[in-house]
Amino acid sequence: MTRLRGSGPAGQVSVFESVWELADNPFAGLWVDALRAAGARVRTPSVAKLVLTRRAWLHLQWPEWSLTGPAGPVRGLLRLLLTTTTARLAGHRVLLTVHNARGHHGGHPRLERLMWNCLSALATHVHTFTAAGAREFRELHPTRRYVDVVVPHGNYHPVTGPVPDRAAARGELDLEPADEVLLTFGKLKAYKGLDALLAAFAGDRSPRRRLLLCGQPADEEARTLLTDTALDPRTRVQPRFLTQEELTTAVAAADLVVLPYARITNSGSALMALSIGRPVLLPRTPVFEELRDATGHAWVHLYDGELSAGALSAALAAAPTQGSPDLDWCSWETVAEHLRTLLNASTGH
Repeated sequence: MTRLRGSGPAGQVSVFESVWELADNPFAGLWVDALRAAGARVRTPSVAKLVLTRRAWLHLQWPEWSLTGPAGPVRGLLRLLLTTTTARLAGHRVLLTVHNARGHHGGHPRLERLMWNCLSALATHVHTFTAAGAREFRELHPTRRYVDVVVPHGNYHPVTGPVPDRAAARGELDLEPADEVLLTFGKLKAYKGLDALLAAFAGDRSPRRRLLLCGQPADEEARTLLTDTALDPRTRVQPRFLTQEELTTAVAAADLVVLPYARITNSGSALMALSIGRPVLLPRTPVFEELRDATGHAWVHLYDGELSAGALSAALAAAPTQGSPDLDWCSWETVAEHLRTLLNASTGH
């Protein structure tokens, strides 16, 4: 993994980071690197540390996970709110990152609404990855007095590793050069529109078209749908977690990555595909229109309404066959500059 180097003095301001590393997503580690490159001293939060530290930030990511931990949803939420309230009483700033304005777990909807209402009131700053995402969250919490912070989601160039050419990648996966390969990947969940993708794919009987489904089924509906795909010999399922090398190969083998989310605010998967140099097909939302405008219409294709066989064919026909998108706008150096500006402005440096 490529590490960023800070240009400012380490320890300029303490940032208590809620998530440091994830087994299935390199974003958290890259974010911590960017904070350090911005001159921050990154620390693990605790009530005692927050009370004893001056001039600090508490950064919250994926706070909805507090409802699914071993302590149980109520205790997990109380612990989260205690930590956040302590930070505010100690005079610290609280940065809340909104990966998704509305959660996808669905197990505790009332507690989750309570959580977002409380955190939007306690946060001094709310971070979204796009201006459209900021508007979406502000519409849900119009009376809150937090500061909007827009910092892009960094690309995945530091972690993709060597990207094989299309022919080599297809050779590893036993795909033919003439195949039209569609791919979706990540945790396969109902909210990601798996049923819509399978229906659209079934609607086009092109014999050369292939659909790769790579990822661990994460709910019963997804498992049922993937069992049904055995009826279509053009579909190949890898129902497990892929290593980064395996994922890079799968994306490199594809002509188009299809991510037909039923509801979403941001997509790290879209940036992963773009980082490996493959175009994406996404539902038309303000957030994804912003991604298309930043990256280029050749690389980000949008569809309206339900995903259809026609939308798949149109995106395949327009997809670039070589080159890669310019993602300098979301490099981790750019992210670190945004964070340096935020930290310095808030501490008077």
